[in-house]
Amino acid sequence: MYEILIPTTKQKRYQYHQLLADMRSAHNLGDAQLQCAKLGGYLYVRSSHPFPGARKRELKGNGAVAFSFDYCCGANHCGKMAVKNDEQIFNGIMRALSAGGLSQIELSVGKIELEPFTAGLRHGRETKIMPVVRVDVSADIEDSQAFESMVVSGIGKRRSYGLGMVLLGLDAYAD
Repeated sequence: MYEILIPTTKQKRYQYHQLLADMRSAHNLGDAQLQCAKLGGYLYVRSSHPFPGARKRELKGNGAVAFSFDYCCGANHCGKMAVKNDEQIFNGIMRALSAGGLSQIELSVGKIELEPFTAGLRHGRETKIMPVVRVDVSADIEDSQAFESMVVSGIGKRRSYGLGMVLLGLDAYAD
């Protein structure tokens, strides 16, 4: 996996999506898994494929790990975004984390924030609201390959809009 911090003044989620699309075409990353998260004045980008300026990172193979991510807790119904209930949010996150090779999972789900989100900008659609929660996790790595796959692919939907990217602490890396 490869990571880079890119200085940016972009603030909106559809702008992150456009930056990733531009990066994908500029660096010939056609089938690479790309995800991002906004950190201060930077866009933190993770890719499954190498690209110019990115640093190769190795994850530790086992042991305790702590991380956080932003999770889209909306469900599309008839073209409208509805907020999932607490049980649906918890169950969806737990399924993803268990499939990601983790055990002894403890998580803390923050307050739901409603963020503006422009979908289908090219087609002139209106701005929609997207419900987002911050999730903090501590767990043990049981299956290192499944964990790395989860870290590279992200959790949940809307990953190219800066959601679902696993933000690891330095202790999660082997390098």
